[in-house]
Amino acid sequence: MEGHRMPPFYTLLFAVFLRLVFSAGALAQLPASGDAIAPIANRSPHIGEQTRSGETADAARSVDSAPAVRLDPVAFHDIQPGVSTIADLDAKWGAPVRDGKELGAGQRMYEIAPFKQVEVSLDQGKVLSIVAHLDRPAALAEATERFVPRAAGSVEVLDDAGQTLGVAFPERGVVFAYAPGAKDVAQVLFDPIDVESFYMRAERYKDLAPQQSLADLEFVLQKRGKHGPALALAAQIFYHAGQLADATAQIDAALQVEPATAAYRLTKAEILGESGDFTSAQQTCRQVLQQPNLPTEVKARALCLLGDVLANGPKRDYTSAIKHHLAAIQTAEPLTMSSRAVIRRAAKHTLVLANLGVANDIAWGYWQQKEKVVPKWLVAAHEAAEDLINHEGADESLHLLVLRRALAASAGTQGKLDPVAWTKEVVQTARRLIDQSEDPWRRSRLEWEVGLALYDALQADQARGYHDHALSNSSLVVKYLESSLQHRQATANGTHLLGRLYFRIGAIHAVELNDHRMAVTWFQKALPLLERPLPATALADMGRLGESFVSMGISFWEINQRNEAIRLTQHGLALVTQGVKNRVVDEDALTVPYSNLAFMHRELGNARQADGYAELASRLDAPQRQ
Repeated sequence: MEGHRMPPFYTLLFAVFLRLVFSAGALAQLPASGDAIAPIANRSPHIGEQTRSGETADAARSVDSAPAVRLDPVAFHDIQPGVSTIADLDAKWGAPVRDGKELGAGQRMYEIAPFKQVEVSLDQGKVLSIVAHLDRPAALAEATERFVPRAAGSVEVLDDAGQTLGVAFPERGVVFAYAPGAKDVAQVLFDPIDVESFYMRAERYKDLAPQQSLADLEFVLQKRGKHGPALALAAQIFYHAGQLADATAQIDAALQVEPATAAYRLTKAEILGESGDFTSAQQTCRQVLQQPNLPTEVKARALCLLGDVLANGPKRDYTSAIKHHLAAIQTAEPLTMSSRAVIRRAAKHTLVLANLGVANDIAWGYWQQKEKVVPKWLVAAHEAAEDLINHEGADESLHLLVLRRALAASAGTQGKLDPVAWTKEVVQTARRLIDQSEDPWRRSRLEWEVGLALYDALQADQARGYHDHALSNSSLVVKYLESSLQHRQATANGTHLLGRLYFRIGAIHAVELNDHRMAVTWFQKALPLLERPLPATALADMGRLGESFVSMGISFWEINQRNEAIRLTQHGLALVTQGVKNRVVDEDALTVPYSNLAFMHRELGNARQADGYAELASRLDAPQRQ
């Protein structure tokens, strides 16, 4: 009978959830109400790490105050989906007003006040799901209090276009379906605990609540074992938290499950690049681009990432990088109108990163009129980010990324772009987002972003001669970077960055304020970090680093620590010499360390060493005098 068929909206919602359910049999084995899944902090070793027996193990990374997943499935009028049998249903609800003869096999309809109607789906002798149609649409808060009080957390249910169909409460096994064209609850779906709803929530809140997301992924992996998407998402969360070893373990486990998945391989390339293995990162990107039948949105991401690797690697190949960033933009732009949200959002996100990439390539590369060209690409990136945040539900921290990269571009142009307005906005935005966040990992990531941004602002200020402004902001840079590094895995890049920051602050005291004693206090913090083996990202700056050691030597000399002054100058000379051999610095850069060593040895009465260094400096200086 036509009048008794399921309403079209419910059919759509139910189809969405059927796609998420793995099998009715697996879901029927519900944990008891209140059973908890322990947080990742209590487990070892890594999520998805392969043991010798080949089975998936749990996670090891300590998560500060990590939440637990505590299941509390809801029963409707004493019937528990996935647990209650047909006999239970008959005993407690009596005969239905419609049954399978009219509605189709496994379907029943009941009249239970005050609901318009209640529909039940049966499978293998048990109640699979219940749909209660409300007597009137209810506001979300009202429905939540009525059906799922004390709910641990929820996640919106979206269709392929990204439109909201309703809200799921994973721990409770409940879904609210909105009335067509409204945000009022019209139907309530009671289901067995759905593993995929936990994955949906983890994906939705990976930026806002990374620790809760990891707990949700832990639950998925416990129930599903080897689950590629969950492992790959865990890898992304660890990556953004600066836990590179854990990120590597998760993405390697995901690739063991689905070795041909291009998106996983690009996540692997990101982690490799952040770890300083640019050769492997570049190879991985190129291999992905050669894959047959590569989805266009993945191709755009691969092109953008390859551009980033080329720009940030030891050779700093900005010419090749800009070609790949432009190709990424060209590939992604047509996809921004896709009716499928997952494709549209991926394309828009690539547009943000690729436009920032082009701005970076021009700012740091060898192009003319940077101060006119770079802002255009930054505006394009800003507009793409605004679109993602306002229309696609992207995290607001995307603002911070754009501002950070704008300040990096300002530093790359040697201060031709004024950093002051961006610096103020970075601090205001970061403070607001950090204050709003309750997740320690999110706060740490935000602190890392603002620390990097302010470090680039300091470089730009120094290039423009705004030394007072640079010095006044230096305490903020130190605060944010030091705080964030406490929660991040130590890497050569992070260590070197902090050392460069300490050096820059010391240099301001030495050069601008002529306060060598204060400068040395900062240099003494910098030296243990800068004397470590150089990360791959710093190899192109070996000459500059050598010059930094030479300049530190001057301050130590001025406060009468002369042996240390000579040691630092000789170390700087060695780095500059290596930079000349590697063709990353001109040979005349050797003149200053040779001259300084000649002066120092002569002051100490070491005439032979002084004459030798003076001769070397003279040879380099002679061609310039001709």
